[in-house]
Amino acid sequence: MQSALVMPDISVADGVESAKEAFEKWCFKNVVEIEHERQLVNEQREALEKEKEDLKWERVEFEKNRESRKKLMAAEDRVFEMKLNVLKQEYTKLAAEKQYLEKQKRAFNGGYQQNRTTGNAGANTGGATRTRTGTAKYGTVFFGGVFDEATLKKRYKDLMKIYHPDNLSGDTGVLQEINCEYDIMKKSYCVS
Repeated sequence: MQSALVMPDISVADGVESAKEAFEKWCFKNVVEIEHERQLVNEQREALEKEKEDLKWERVEFEKNRESRKKLMAAEDRVFEMKLNVLKQEYTKLAAEKQYLEKQKRAFNGGYQQNRTTGNAGANTGGATRTRTGTAKYGTVFFGGVFDEATLKKRYKDLMKIYHPDNLSGDTGVLQEINCEYDIMKKSYCVS
């Protein structure tokens, strides 16, 4: 952009006045060109300053967004960890309950098999002579958590509604087991 400041050939023969005019014209032309170049440089500087300022604000916004995203991700990680811990605890509880139910199922199946091998001997005596293995020690399968007479009667009536042979889900073997356990529990509470 910069033009070479070359002095025009001015001969003294043309006269001092014309040499002076030529020199002034040359100076004026160069001053105009220099001012024009200065104006272009200033415009470019202003544009660069504006771009620098815009980039500064973009960086500030980017940093704010990055920090907020970090906080959000940290919060999501905490929530995820909490959910994972809850799931682990619930899975552990579920596994323990499964083991407990498997134990009860084995105990129930053992008593049911014992009843099938003895025939109707327990039914003739009302189930009073027959006791399942572990009934007195660990409670009963159908009446677990029953600690008083009223709850025992209510649970018995509810079980009869569910397992009575006239119902769709009724089962004679299960009903006999319920009656046997009820008789044992009834004797422990002396319910008439």
